[in-house]
Amino acid sequence: MDAGDASVDIEGVDGVSPPPPVTWPAQASSGYNVAAPTGDAHNIRLARDHDGAVWALWADNISGNYEVYVARVEQSGVVGVGGSLEPGGISRSPGESRPGGIAFDNNNQPVVVWMENATRGVWLKRYDAANDRWVEVGASVGGRHRVGQSVVARHHDHARRHDLRRVGGLQRRA
Repeated sequence: MDAGDASVDIEGVDGVSPPPPVTWPAQASSGYNVAAPTGDAHNIRLARDHDGAVWALWADNISGNYEVYVARVEQSGVVGVGGSLEPGGISRSPGESRPGGIAFDNNNQPVVVWMENATRGVWLKRYDAANDRWVEVGASVGGRHRVGQSVVARHHDHARRHDLRRVGGLQRRA
């Protein structure tokens, strides 16, 4: 992204209530402040959990190659979980990683999917709040799935809203 502000609209959880505006990078006096580390943040995805909190998922090259980072967005800035803001993010791979999406399980914990360009693998991790770490999800070794197999089904309606319906067999609570 360039040094300017980018405004993103997020629909309220109830489909009606508008939340405060989200800006990236943070230079606004109101709304949520989403400030990336010092790298080249892009492919930003925003989602609300079941309690209405905003979460951000993005790729950044702060560690030398593009990795996937995720954080809860608060008025004061972003809050990482399980090392998600440390160099390497949650992907921590030798090759380039690109974020796919973020959803929330029945315990309101984030579940993130991304693609590793070097292996063309699709990875899925869930945040384990009890142990403050990200764990792989899936039946295959290492959490990697073959290209062409469905890991995430994205529903797009005519109101231009995107919604992750199924992630690794987890049904999103409506």
